[in-house]
Amino acid sequence: MEHEPSRPHRNRIPLVAAIAVGALGVLLGLLALTNQDSNEAGLELPPRSTENAGRPDTTPTAPGANADRELPATTTATTSAPTTVATTSSTVASTTTEPPPERNLLGGDDPEDRLMPDVVCLSLQEAQDEIQDRGVFFSRSVDATGEGRRQLWDRNWVVVGQTPAAGEPIGEGDAVLEVVKKNEPNPCQATD
Repeated sequence: MEHEPSRPHRNRIPLVAAIAVGALGVLLGLLALTNQDSNEAGLELPPRSTENAGRPDTTPTAPGANADRELPATTTATTSAPTTVATTSSTVASTTTEPPPERNLLGGDDPEDRLMPDVVCLSLQEAQDEIQDRGVFFSRSVDATGEGRRQLWDRNWVVVGQTPAAGEPIGEGDAVLEVVKKNEPNPCQATD
């Protein structure tokens, strides 16, 4: 009777993985706690970078520094020998920059932008694009025949009426576009 060599139990692999994930979580928690303690002490830590390895590191600057006041900065360099430390002092000017004014990156900054464009005889998709270019992103469309059909493919519909009129101020949901299918008779079709 042959006896097979014992193999590691399959249930150990998930256990080892769970322990490794738990240890990683504890390590990340300690790092976060260390950073939090530094921030609570009012210290501004310099960004960490691997490209500055082996170069002098600057100490944190004092919090709440005035923009017109210069603060002394201390630079400390250490070598591989733990007893060798060189210290130099220099002056660093502290500056405060104000954030730029808020801007609507999607349009609508200028009061003229929020005026209803003339979209009659455009496809429903083109009309919606025009309105969105004005900074208004919610418009409604209704079947002009009164049948209550849904406009599933916007490019297959043409705008035959609009509310409000061109040039009127609009907000979200104010624009109502009356539409018919492109192949149906409408005032926008070219007459021969």
